[in-house]
Amino acid sequence: MSSKRLSQHVSTNPLTQFFDYVQRHPVLANLLFIGVVLVGCLLGSQLKVQSMPDFPWPMVSVRVDWPGANAEEVYENITLPITQELRATSELRTLEGYAMPGYGFVILDFKTGTNLSTTFDEVRNTIAQIDLPRQADQPIIAEAQLHDPLVKLILYGDQLEALRYWANAAKRSLLAEFGIDKVNIIGLPDQNMNVNFSALDVFRLQLPLTSITEHLSQTTNQEPIGRLETDQLNMTVRAPARPKRAEQLINKTTYLGGHAYRISDISQTTTENDQTAPLITYKQQPAVVLEIERSLQNGGDSIQLVNQFYQWYQRASNSWPDAIQSRLFLKEFQLIHQRLGMLIENGVWGVLAISVLLVALIQWRLALWITMGIPTAIFGALIVMYVQGMSINFLSSFGFIMALGMIVDDTIVVAENAYANFQAGARPVDAVSTAVNRMFPPVLAASFTTVGAFIPLLIMQSRYAVFLQDIPKVVIAVIIASLIECFLILPHHITTALRGSTAGKDAPLAAIIDLPRFQFTHLKVALHAIASRAWLSLSLVLAAVILPMVLLVAGYVPYNFIPYIARDHIALDVEFYPGTTRAQMQQVMVNAEKALYRADRIVNGNQQQSIIETPLVKYQLPSVASEAEPVFSQQKMSHAAMVVELTPPSQRTISNAQIKAAWLAQLEQSPLVKKSTVKEPQSDSAWQDINLLITGDDWESLSKAADEAKKRLAQYDAVYNITENSTLGGAEYEVVLKPTARMLGLTKQGISQQLQHAFQGGEITEHNLSGNEQLTIQVTLNRRDISNPAELESMPIMVGQQQMALGDLADLQIKHRPSMYYLHNGNLAIRVGADVQTEHTSAAKIRGRFIKEDLPAIKQRFPVHIQDTLQSPDEKDAIDEMATGSVVAVIVIYFVLAWVTRSYWWPLAMMLIIPVGVSGAIFGHYIMQADFSLLSMIAVFGLSGVVVNTAIILFNQYERQCQLYPKRSPSEQVIQAICHRFRAIALTTLTTTLGLAPILLERSQQAKWVHPFAISIIFGLLFAVLAIAISVPALVAIAERNPSARRRSS
Repeated sequence: MSSKRLSQHVSTNPLTQFFDYVQRHPVLANLLFIGVVLVGCLLGSQLKVQSMPDFPWPMVSVRVDWPGANAEEVYENITLPITQELRATSELRTLEGYAMPGYGFVILDFKTGTNLSTTFDEVRNTIAQIDLPRQADQPIIAEAQLHDPLVKLILYGDQLEALRYWANAAKRSLLAEFGIDKVNIIGLPDQNMNVNFSALDVFRLQLPLTSITEHLSQTTNQEPIGRLETDQLNMTVRAPARPKRAEQLINKTTYLGGHAYRISDISQTTTENDQTAPLITYKQQPAVVLEIERSLQNGGDSIQLVNQFYQWYQRASNSWPDAIQSRLFLKEFQLIHQRLGMLIENGVWGVLAISVLLVALIQWRLALWITMGIPTAIFGALIVMYVQGMSINFLSSFGFIMALGMIVDDTIVVAENAYANFQAGARPVDAVSTAVNRMFPPVLAASFTTVGAFIPLLIMQSRYAVFLQDIPKVVIAVIIASLIECFLILPHHITTALRGSTAGKDAPLAAIIDLPRFQFTHLKVALHAIASRAWLSLSLVLAAVILPMVLLVAGYVPYNFIPYIARDHIALDVEFYPGTTRAQMQQVMVNAEKALYRADRIVNGNQQQSIIETPLVKYQLPSVASEAEPVFSQQKMSHAAMVVELTPPSQRTISNAQIKAAWLAQLEQSPLVKKSTVKEPQSDSAWQDINLLITGDDWESLSKAADEAKKRLAQYDAVYNITENSTLGGAEYEVVLKPTARMLGLTKQGISQQLQHAFQGGEITEHNLSGNEQLTIQVTLNRRDISNPAELESMPIMVGQQQMALGDLADLQIKHRPSMYYLHNGNLAIRVGADVQTEHTSAAKIRGRFIKEDLPAIKQRFPVHIQDTLQSPDEKDAIDEMATGSVVAVIVIYFVLAWVTRSYWWPLAMMLIIPVGVSGAIFGHYIMQADFSLLSMIAVFGLSGVVVNTAIILFNQYERQCQLYPKRSPSEQVIQAICHRFRAIALTTLTTTLGLAPILLERSQQAKWVHPFAISIIFGLLFAVLAIAISVPALVAIAERNPSARRRSS
């Protein structure tokens, strides 16, 4: 079709007529511009600000308490039956069960996007059909309630009871007056009022503790008796109030065995803090931690919540007595300021760099309106974000920066073509109209390919893919807004700009380098030289493409699914041998704190400037509670943890690895300590670098296989912090009935119930005090009467209407059982984990060696199965979906290219640029010494759409060259196409690169999260553009020299 016929065809196109109408209308484009900006500002101000996007976590937990039962009994009678029945639950992803002394719980992890209301009912119905032990409590079924931590407030002083009052008052004020979403109080134990009976008292009363508990419960309960209503009287009759202090209880009278007793005459009443609750100290003083959190379900704006908290803190701290000290700890909200501030600052630098480049290479009026496309597209994207219910967070903000260069790509292509037409002598309105009509198909196709590359990320359902979806959502929204700006707003503005310009006058830098001469002289000569040495040129390109792939496979470019990023706090986790007292634990942790300061002086070279803040210490005797920090929340017996804040890594030259190694070296050896590890909590992933899941039929074989795996992992120099989630607990006394007891009609269950009351106590009543505190009144046997085997044997047991000593009825045998049983998808299992010092090697290398050299030997020695992928489920799901998503992206891009080229074969040739760009991205990681990670793979999807855009622009120009000059050779047509579109390609490539360059140069810790994105896009795009300029002329030249290939091409 001739150019004249094409022009006539275009002029009758309704879409073209609409573009011409908007371009020529005196105010419509400006109204669209102002409307987008105003609406974007209004709706953007309504978006919530938070650290990370809210992430739906479809999880359900089931907990069943069975007081007095050991871990094996809980495993056999609670956890195992529940997990076996729940394995068939719909949309279930993983099923984990835990059996511990006194309770068992099961965690059901569902696929992303699961309707929890339906699955919750299914779980509840399934649990209702399971026959659980009669002594066990009712199952507690709950959905996961996640919160975003903002800050921790430490209150510390001399007396814990003083902290109790002020901590509860603070919580009430923050929730009721200042609208904080959630406040947790950690380290404030509930109170127990114990009515202690000696073994002699129980013998004298001739009643079991269960009967004594029932009688005292009737004595102390406060129940409504009735209600009297008449015309003159409205009265409620009830029993006396329940006691809340020891002196209120000991004076009460109770009837036992037909006799009246004052409680103080037959027992000793004491009030104490719950000994199973964690104890926290700060500066070696009692401390309480208030966790200030934002709810992930309909939560507020993080910045507003933090401001409200600070208003309260300034007011409340002035009212506290001098004995109450405070300190803000682990200020997570600062990450919001740091991350968003870093992105905004680098975004501004990117816009400035793009503006300077455009002003230097094209006329400043054009450069101004092209740059104005950036805020227009951003405000348009904010409208889309508001409609979708998104928030301003770290990922969505980076999506804007990632799209900075892409925003101006469309406008550059249209404006540069209009400018070229204007320089060729066309009137401004005709130059712009021709550029819009000519460039609309390739620009639309280029936008579609980029959107098509990101679409698979939106349909993926793996955890990390869903978590990162804000990035493609923002990029797609920006691209759509950019298209609207490019074809409805920009044409009118560049028409106005060209009317005030001189056709022969170039931009400063363009005039200095004489860009037209460079395009059609120097560049043309270089391209002809490439074509004349086609095989050499093509060989160099192929070598450059293959080399990065080899570097990745060979491990020279390390692969880590989640790259290591140093944190500003570390934690010491100390596991003690069973039987260690709290006082002994405290002394060990005091020594550990001294070792910490010695390590600080060593790594600092005895300088005055310390990188260590005062640590927060938590002692945990049994399992309780949940907290935000991974180390701080571990539910383990006989553990203590110390969390230490450090100077931010960007403000010091000493690495966290140096600090951890020095601290471990300074720790004193103690016979009380079973294991000490210094960890760096990585809250973004609960998994360690290496994860082994060992499953089998019996715990002994699993334990031996786990020990062997730990032993083999310890042989690797870079492996540390080797853990397992199930070990042998302390000694247990197993009661074995004697024949005498059986003859008297006693059963093991009957004795167990009496022993349970003796050890665990029987609850009389419970009060809710201030805050979430509770006062529990319970009947117990004096601890001194059951502190050793001899005293245990003399413990009274009711046999009918008389009492006998336990030693006459049963033998006590010492047994060693696991402290916890773990089930994975219904199978008995043990997890073994380890971390890898990534400064020296990568987790992938260690995994590969372990799979090849160690796993077969372990499997051969023990009857167990070991999950040999050594990947977390999230990593495996993400990798699988990446492979599927890549196929989907390629298909979408092919269909778009087939539409714009009207060919089945040209798209295949154009898509060869995708692996070239991927190679460039890998090579960029090698140059920057960065790990290839999940974030790199996400960036490769966007890169695929971006690099194809260059091929589309060149094809469009090549097709036009063939129409205008049909007698030229194909190689000359290709060279001419490259020369004509050099300025547009150079501008789009450089603007995309400059938009991301400030992020790449940023050295802060927060920037390291997004470095893989910037590396992949910048190096991949530059590499691909250079490869196109070299390989396309070479390939066409080779085809011309091959007659058969030339006939096929014709």
